[in-house]
Amino acid sequence: MSNSSYPNMPAIHETIAAAVPATGPQEQRRYHRIAEVRKSQGMSLTWCAKRLGISTQVARLQEQPTTDLTIAQLNAWREVLDVPLAEILEHWGIENDPIRNRALLLKTMKTARQIQKTAQEIRIKRMANTLVDQLITLMPELEFVAPWPDIGQSHEDRGFGQALYRSFGTEMPGLE
Repeated sequence: MSNSSYPNMPAIHETIAAAVPATGPQEQRRYHRIAEVRKSQGMSLTWCAKRLGISTQVARLQEQPTTDLTIAQLNAWREVLDVPLAEILEHWGIENDPIRNRALLLKTMKTARQIQKTAQEIRIKRMANTLVDQLITLMPELEFVAPWPDIGQSHEDRGFGQALYRSFGTEMPGLE
């Protein structure tokens, strides 16, 4: 069967070769959560295989967590499962990254403070106050975080930035 008959379907030998589970020392490494996500959404393997344009056997191989898929294959599964790519990728300690978690909490606090500052309705202000209190409980150093700037960083009337104080030559290299 040639690829030209089915332009969206990769060659069978390429599909099968790319869908062989990893072996050797990496055998236990999990690359993705395709099977978990598919099952949690109640989708059958046969239905997914048809949508992917591959056989059920190849789909079964591809959904094994130890199968190292190409980006194109992961993207195809993402489209069929209708989830963000991050949802099907196996997380290698990202959720336990304290720097990333701190950055996310900081952004959330800035947003909560902005809502607190700009909310007109009493209900919204109460919810924002509750959210701020909960964030401070999670991470006490967030107590003094300010809201997002209203309009970028403002310069005082006297400030023109560093460009005013720097001198630039009039000669352009290479233009002789």
